[in-house]
Amino acid sequence: MIKNDQHFMVDTELLTKISSLVKKRLIFEIGPGKGALTNLLLDKASNLVIVEKDLALIPVLNKRFLKEIEEGKLQVINENVLDLSLKKYADFEMISNLPYSISEPFFYKIIKEGIKKIILVTGKDFYENLLKEKKLGLYCSIFFNLKKHFEIRPSSFRPEPRVDSVCFTLERKESTIFSDIFSQTDKKLYNALLVSFSLNRTKNEARFLIDSLKIPEALLKKRISHLSNFQFLQIFSILKKKQFN
Repeated sequence: MIKNDQHFMVDTELLTKISSLVKKRLIFEIGPGKGALTNLLLDKASNLVIVEKDLALIPVLNKRFLKEIEEGKLQVINENVLDLSLKKYADFEMISNLPYSISEPFFYKIIKEGIKKIILVTGKDFYENLLKEKKLGLYCSIFFNLKKHFEIRPSSFRPEPRVDSVCFTLERKESTIFSDIFSQTDKKLYNALLVSFSLNRTKNEARFLIDSLKIPEALLKKRISHLSNFQFLQIFSILKKKQFN
């Protein structure tokens, strides 16, 4: 049985290839497992923070990297990354081979928390969904430039996952009216539109603009995070047709 959906990368050549993608010296690694990639990242980092959910792996990491921890070069955090605030690490270059089962909630989390750049290894299906004209893919196109690096066979992991994987980078785009609106995931759609439209208009002008979009009232009352795939596409289409200035 695989605890916490864990598949440890064991291909040393591949680990080296992935570590070579990291360009900054402030590095934040999610899901280090037993520290195979961590060991390579330490050669690059002036400050490395790693987050591991599995309590059983913390003593392994603490023992392996005792010197770096004592020197203050490495910080080990035992927490579920979905419960951890990442905002203070927004300027770090992030890298993760996280459990594939949390790929989607983690993706929306990094949008909400303003993460600027992350190198990810995920299941191939999730990566391909980021390219589609559906909610997940449109979110990706709104917020990130996506760059695929290479595909990874299951044999590169122990135990082997059932699917092929992909290594790719997400780098945040400049803010737009779409990212202003859809980053407000906890707000009702009407309130998110009002906040975004009021950035360069009066409140009355913003309300008039919202009315002119003729979005069904039921959708305006829904939280952005609760919009279905179909509803999101409906809203996106309406907004795309409008010329903002």
